[in-house]
Amino acid sequence: MLGGDEYALPIGQVREVIAYTEPRSIASRVSWVRGVINLRGTILPVCDLSARLGRRPRDADDESRIIVVAGEDGSAGLIVGDVREVITVAPEQLDRVKVTADPAVTAIAKPRSPAWSSRPRAGPAERRRAGRSSAATALLV
Repeated sequence: MLGGDEYALPIGQVREVIAYTEPRSIASRVSWVRGVINLRGTILPVCDLSARLGRRPRDADDESRIIVVAGEDGSAGLIVGDVREVITVAPEQLDRVKVTADPAVTAIAKPRSPAWSSRPRAGPAERRRAGRSSAATALLV
């Protein structure tokens, strides 16, 4: 969750989820780049997803995670408050109406149930099992 709202990332772009590690600061043209980390010998830029989406930057805590994603320009880490679960979003649930000029937001998913946030929170073991599911299409953060 970011600022009380739930977001999802396409599972095909997610490489792994790691515990939060404080990034080393670097000079950047954009405020949402927090710095870089060394991930098994690879220097990985780390971005604050809240700030990237125009929300207040968040302070890291024990629940914070870095989601390692792969994109057209290479890999990056996204700081999130927590990783909740892996979900399947059917095409008919996606509303591709442009809600922002930000290319980071591509669609809004309409929940099947009245409130996704009313579901019980997944524990670490359930998250690991869900992450291995071949039916999963999105990582809910």
